[in-house]
Amino acid sequence: MHAVILLLGASGYEGRNHPALCHQSTEVEPIDWLQSGMGPAGTALASCDTGRYMPARIGHGVFMGRSVETVGVNLKRQLATAFFQASSTDNLRLDLPCEYGICCAYHRSGESALGGYDPSRSQYLDPAHSGRDVCVCRVAG
Repeated sequence: MHAVILLLGASGYEGRNHPALCHQSTEVEPIDWLQSGMGPAGTALASCDTGRYMPARIGHGVFMGRSVETVGVNLKRQLATAFFQASSTDNLRLDLPCEYGICCAYHRSGESALGGYDPSRSQYLDPAHSGRDVCVCRVAG
């Protein structure tokens, strides 16, 4: 009986903290592309909501995923937010991929909500795959 209560409690916690239990095909297709386009050891940068879903979908690492599985989640949430803000410096955007081994940035409405920065217009990120309202950019170099 205790196991059932624990399971229900945990699923309730995750459900409250995960805004989308279903994902649009326009979001899923670019994530699926990451599986082959990123390489087996690649790490993707995305918003927290997107990052929670990626490892289960494609088996790759993410900069920030589920809070209970992400080391230093508060710092990483701040860094990801800063990356997608238009007011952030290029130095932050250049240093973050180097420091954390990020090879791709996933950008859609969830990331746009963090700030007005569009990675597809960057000189140091190359658009590698795009779908309706989604762009995946590779770190140049």
